[in-house]
Amino acid sequence: TNYGKKWSAAIEAVEAELATGEVELSRLLHRTLARLIEARRQPVMTGLVFGSQFTGPPLAAHRFTRDWVADTVIAHAARIGADALIETGAGWGYNLFNIWLRGGPDVPCHAFEYIEAGCDACARLAGAVARGPAIRAHPFDYLHPDLAAVAGRYRRPLVFTRHSIEQIGELPQACIDAFLAIAPEVTVLHFEPVGFQIDPEGPVSDAVRGHSGRLGYNRNLWPLLQANEAAGRLVIEEAQANVMAAKTYNASSLIRWRKA
Repeated sequence: TNYGKKWSAAIEAVEAELATGEVELSRLLHRTLARLIEARRQPVMTGLVFGSQFTGPPLAAHRFTRDWVADTVIAHAARIGADALIETGAGWGYNLFNIWLRGGPDVPCHAFEYIEAGCDACARLAGAVARGPAIRAHPFDYLHPDLAAVAGRYRRPLVFTRHSIEQIGELPQACIDAFLAIAPEVTVLHFEPVGFQIDPEGPVSDAVRGHSGRLGYNRNLWPLLQANEAAGRLVIEEAQANVMAAKTYNASSLIRWRKA
């Protein structure tokens, strides 16, 4: 798959940086990201910052949007007193490493990822740095969700997704069930390109709808969450359409919910 190639490239980039003898997480993480973004050879990107478009260098655009994700997770982890951070569809673990570097909570971190190369890159980086988060990588499939590695281990974990549910055209109810079963108190943040599901009007939603349709991206996250809220299983606390993006046509929306 494209993501198989993408995360294989990530582990190659990690290994290339480790070969220099570097063991400091911040330098390794950001130099690896730079390798991956610059390999795409895009001169500029048109992105979105809280509803306003900008054009700039791709690496800067990616860092800006990823830092917004990190800062948002950090703020809500502090608000609820999270005792673990769990990302599903975590790729090579960039978000969890970045959250720790930006002052996130020093709690266990779990990176669940479908592609084996992503898990390998995450584990390789975690094992090589002089100091970093307590992070473990686990295999995961949204269509057959298994979160047994974390279920029952924590009291109030914060779970988040960033542009991974986008890959699942119809997210199954079993995934929501798996999130709810992790702990007595669960807070979930979704950073996903589903603005057209939340607010169907406007040029950005139109662009995201078109892009998602062409690629078979997710069509049901928002109505699925609404159905679960109506059934009394969860409470949707926040929903913002089309907040931030490195590419406007794939803008991240923010949804926050908690176990009822």
